[in-house]
Amino acid sequence: MVTTVSKVTSLADLRAMRDQYLRQQQDTRYRLLLCAGAGCVSSGCQAVRAALLKALDDAGVRDEVIVHETGCIGSCDMGPTLVVQPDGTFYTQLTPADMARIVQQHLRQGEVVEPLCYFDRERKARVTALPEIEYFKRQVRLVTARCGSIPYASLDAYIATDGYAALAKVLGACSREAVIDEVKRSGLRG
Repeated sequence: MVTTVSKVTSLADLRAMRDQYLRQQQDTRYRLLLCAGAGCVSSGCQAVRAALLKALDDAGVRDEVIVHETGCIGSCDMGPTLVVQPDGTFYTQLTPADMARIVQQHLRQGEVVEPLCYFDRERKARVTALPEIEYFKRQVRLVTARCGSIPYASLDAYIATDGYAALAKVLGACSREAVIDEVKRSGLRG
């Protein structure tokens, strides 16, 4: 997905890029976020990705789905992992053989493949939605807020989640003195 804006000179340009990216995302039924962090790469996520793309083609649903490779979701011991959006279903410890089942049962029939979802050892139960996993519920992500939720190599996706909006504000609407005052008030160091 590439936007048509070639040069960003204003906040309006960023907004146009964001809007175009979001429109492209809305034209799909599912967004599949495949972790491509180091842990998942070492666990075979590239083979899982290839099998996923083949299963999507075989089922004839490739045009209904966007497959994104993301940075680490934060569950390296469970890889390869896949999050299905918009419902947030979290599949773990995937193999290439699992992809046809996920495509057929989840994407075509709308039924979560529970045996492939996260297993909570304390509750001794499957938890299908990423936001419902205790490990993630206790986290407040600041710097890594987008990690695992957007394609790691997409500037358009970053802009669509308001990346660079603060920079655009600083460059377009603030004086030097206002920027210095803001940094001093923030307490940033280093």
